[in-house]
Amino acid sequence: MVALLLRHGAEVNRRSDDETALILASVKSNIEIIWLLLQKGADINAQGGDYGTALGAAVASGRVEIIRMLLQEGADINAQGGAYGTALGAAAWQGRVEIVRILLQEGADVNVQGGIFGTALGAAAAEGEIEIVRILLQEGADIYARGSSRGPALQQAVKGGWQEDVVGVLLDASVDNRYQDIWDTMCDDLKKRIRELESNDQNVGSMACEAREQEESGC
Repeated sequence: MVALLLRHGAEVNRRSDDETALILASVKSNIEIIWLLLQKGADINAQGGDYGTALGAAVASGRVEIIRMLLQEGADINAQGGAYGTALGAAAWQGRVEIVRILLQEGADVNVQGGIFGTALGAAAAEGEIEIVRILLQEGADIYARGSSRGPALQQAVKGGWQEDVVGVLLDASVDNRYQDIWDTMCDDLKKRIRELESNDQNVGSMACEAREQEESGC
C-alpha cells in the first residue's frame, strides 16, 4: 500500500498526528517500509511523536537491525526531541541494555539533555535500571546534571523508591562536595529515604552523611 501511494505521488514526509511515515514504520518495526521510505527520500531526522525521531522510535521497538540501518543511513544519534530527549534516553528508560551499549559505541553523547527525565542517566535512575546506570556512569555521565524539573539522577532514583540499589550506586559515585547541591534541593521525604538507606548500610552514602551534617535548613 505504501509503495502504491508513493508511486501515485504521496508526499514521503507527510505527517499524521505529528509523526512521519518513517517514524510510524519505525515504531511498528516494518523494515521493508522503512527502507522503501528512505529510498524515496524520507527525512531520516524529521522530528515528531513521543520518541522524537525514527531512531528513537526504533529504539522503542527494540529492533537492533533497524537501529543499525538508520544509523548507517545518517540518523543523528544525538538528535533531541520527544518525551525521552534522545534515542539514548529512550533506551535507558526502557531498560534496553544492549541498545544502550550500541548507541554509546556509535557515539551517543551520554550527557545530552532533554525530555522528561533530563538525561539518559536520569531516565535509568528513575526506572531503577541499575545495569544501565552503571554503564552510563562508566561512560562519564554527569550525576549532578539537572536536565528537567525532576532534578538530578539521585533525586529521581529516590523518588522512584530504588533505595537499595540505584541510590547506593549513585551515592558511591558522588566523589566531591557537589553532593551538597543535590541535598539542598531535596524535600524532607526524600532526605528521610536516604537516611534510611544510610542506617542500613553505613558505607553507602557517606557523602550524604557529610552533606546532612552541613545542612543549615530544609527545602
